[in-house]
Amino acid sequence: MPGRYPLFTAVRAWHWFDRVRVIRNLIAHCEPGGHAVVVNSVFLPDSEAAQATFEIVRSYRIAIGPAGSYAETKERRCGFPVPWFAEWESHSLRVAGEWEHQYTLPFTHEEWCGKIRSVSWMTAADDETRRSVTDSLLRRLSTLDPILHVPHKYSVVVLRYEGSAG
Repeated sequence: MPGRYPLFTAVRAWHWFDRVRVIRNLIAHCEPGGHAVVVNSVFLPDSEAAQATFEIVRSYRIAIGPAGSYAETKERRCGFPVPWFAEWESHSLRVAGEWEHQYTLPFTHEEWCGKIRSVSWMTAADDETRRSVTDSLLRRLSTLDPILHVPHKYSVVVLRYEGSAG
């Protein structure tokens, strides 16, 4: 029989999982009283850099939206889709804590473009479009400070497995 473990983490990934399958696997390997920590982080849309990015990305007809299963609903609790909480509860995963925190990260223009190339809505674009978006974005960012200070938010939920070992 596989071992049971006290802690599991998912950082910026839960929205890509087959959630029910992962929950079942988690509780099969989590010791009673063990925890799962789910973390996500996003950049906030209200900076000049974010606004310029959205403008340019949309000009290339790239749809900007939530990634993975974040797109299933707009209702949020502590940054996470509300239905996830019911899924967790239905599998004996009780919320032991939840919080959000805003912070700012500095980026050079090139670093910001690298980050943007890695977001889900950009990874679906072809190489030529990504290059064109990056070139346009670098030109647009050249009007801003050399170091961009982009607000972000991380969200955390700590789940406690209240099931049995059997």
